[in-house]
Amino acid sequence: MVAFAALILRDRAWMTRLALLCALLPGMSACSSSGPPTLIDMLPADNEVGTWTHVGDAQLLTEVTALYNRIDGAAPKYIDRGWVGSVYANYSDGTQTIQVAIHDMGSAANAQDIYNAYLPASLQAVPGRDSAVVDMGLPTAYAAHAYRDRFYIELNIDQKSDAALTAIQQFVNQILDRARS
Repeated sequence: MVAFAALILRDRAWMTRLALLCALLPGMSACSSSGPPTLIDMLPADNEVGTWTHVGDAQLLTEVTALYNRIDGAAPKYIDRGWVGSVYANYSDGTQTIQVAIHDMGSAANAQDIYNAYLPASLQAVPGRDSAVVDMGLPTAYAAHAYRDRFYIELNIDQKSDAALTAIQQFVNQILDRARS
């Protein structure tokens, strides 16, 4: 049993490395699979959503220890619901910053469960989406929560304005459109 678990972890690490390589070399034939998207596949490219571009490198997490190191006390929120991995990325348009966190929860049921468990009290639906909302209750920012298939998506923007609301909704839509199984 231990050998089987080690094989699964080794294969997951190999798949993570392949996903990172595919993000860097999109023309590579090993990357042209029609299978389900990886966490890296879910991130919008630079200028794909308006003029938003990456700030720094995306952080891909596939080990529980790495998740604990990233979010400290909030890790059980994900782990207890089937967490498999996460990707974190920051984007900027020069005046605002959006933080993106996409979590692979292992199954659609797990993704829907965490979404339902952490719906904000003051929310607004993202137009045209059954499974995406914006938290309207924050004093100086917006946060968005969504899920599709096995992915649970969280976004934060550092301003509270009409432009910020539009931007976070555009990001949610772009990410949800990428989450095809």
